[in-house]
Amino acid sequence: MRRLSEFVRNFALLSLTLAVPLQGKATSLAIDCGKWVSRTGTQKVQYEAYVVGLLNGMNNVWETTYFVREKNWVKSPLDRLGSAEQIFLYLDRHCRDKPLSDVLSGTYALWIEVSQKR
Repeated sequence: MRRLSEFVRNFALLSLTLAVPLQGKATSLAIDCGKWVSRTGTQKVQYEAYVVGLLNGMNNVWETTYFVREKNWVKSPLDRLGSAEQIFLYLDRHCRDKPLSDVLSGTYALWIEVSQKR
C-alpha cells in the first residue's frame, strides 16, 4: 500500500503539468464527464487516445519508480487489464455515476482499483 500511495503522490505531481498556458490563461486539459459520455466520431478517437496516453504515462512513472529505482520488477497494474475497451467501459460507468466529475479523476480511480487487486 505504501508503494501505491507513493506512486499516486508522484503521479499527482507529474499531472500538474496538465495545466498549460494558453493565451495568458491556464487551461486544464481534463475532459469533463459530459464530454466523455457524448463523444462520437473523431472526438471519440481523440478522447480515447488521451486516456490511453495518460495511462501509459502513469505506467512509465510506475516502472521508473519501482523498477529502475529499486532494481526489482513490480508488475504493472495495467497488466491486469485485457483490453482498452475495459478502460473505456470503466470510464463510461464512472462518468454516468458521477456526471460532475472528469475523465482524469476516473482514470486515477481505475488505476487505484487495479493496483489494489492482487
